[in-house]
Amino acid sequence: MIMYGGDAHSMAARFGVTRSGFLHSARARLAVLSYHSWDTPPELVAEDVRALRRQGWRFVTAGEATEFLHGRPVAGERLALVTTDDAHATDAAFRDALRSESCPGVTFVPVGRICAERVQWLRETHGAEWSVQDHGPMHHRQFVSGHVTAIYHGQNVGELEHLALPIGAPLLVSAGELAAPRFDPHPEVVALCVEMARNEPKDVLATEQWLTHVRAALHKAKLAYGWRGRTHVLGTAESSAEFEQRVAREIIEGKALFERSIGHTPTLFAYPWWQGNAVADRIFAEAGYRATFAGAHRVQPEHHSPYSVPRVVMDSRTPRPLDLDAIHDRGRRDWGSVRRRVEAAAKRVMGVV
Repeated sequence: MIMYGGDAHSMAARFGVTRSGFLHSARARLAVLSYHSWDTPPELVAEDVRALRRQGWRFVTAGEATEFLHGRPVAGERLALVTTDDAHATDAAFRDALRSESCPGVTFVPVGRICAERVQWLRETHGAEWSVQDHGPMHHRQFVSGHVTAIYHGQNVGELEHLALPIGAPLLVSAGELAAPRFDPHPEVVALCVEMARNEPKDVLATEQWLTHVRAALHKAKLAYGWRGRTHVLGTAESSAEFEQRVAREIIEGKALFERSIGHTPTLFAYPWWQGNAVADRIFAEAGYRATFAGAHRVQPEHHSPYSVPRVVMDSRTPRPLDLDAIHDRGRRDWGSVRRRVEAAAKRVMGVV
């Protein structure tokens, strides 16, 4: 059994977590802010920093946040860690905005997708105040259920998704590669859908009428079944053992790739699409990672753990001036609205309505 920074009883006594992404104890609170530098203008990030400082929040480095998460809170009652994902070119302006406010930050890097010029910049800028950490090699998604949600008609599913779908293929419920066991639709399912779409205009494939037509054809061909009013296609689901083996391989290989490319050993991991997993958390801990971060939609267990730490999702639609206490209170009143907002944001990134 892996214990994170103390026994479960002492952790339960000293720490708790709110559904809006705050870790707190009798001595300190930590809010982990999850930005995308391409989505939030630098001047808005600077305004957020100033607003939170006026409210008594103190911004901490990745190292200080890690110490807090392992049961050694630094001095101060209201701590905040600024993070940004995906290592876009806009990270330079994002970092400069933080530096202008003497604020540290973290960028989480999908290292397998970064060009050579960006890799060099990341190597040169990593340090205590601006930490470069792991976001997985490719930021891929995968199907995790046979539930048909739409038909691929050439829309932008997101350059980060890499599902490599032919026109007409069914879109199924998907998630990040480490979030859940993979589901692979039966090849005949894809073949039938693609053949049906061969001579159809793309705007027709995007309609609900076409989706209904495809579902009926799949049922007729006995390639799908109905469950709770939904159409589920036949396919193969990864077993628990296969999932664990794949996750372990991807984590170890991803860490090695990060070390070769960026030049230092990562200690923090942010799950792509904010979607964590307990099996992966255990493997990350065994691989030497000191903390992982999932989304604000993930609720921590009753005992405190530095793994799958929730983040407060920040974007240009976040109410300003920024008030984390208001976000906290709103999350306690209506958790479903926060979950729906995160899911909607993920769909916007994927280009799926």
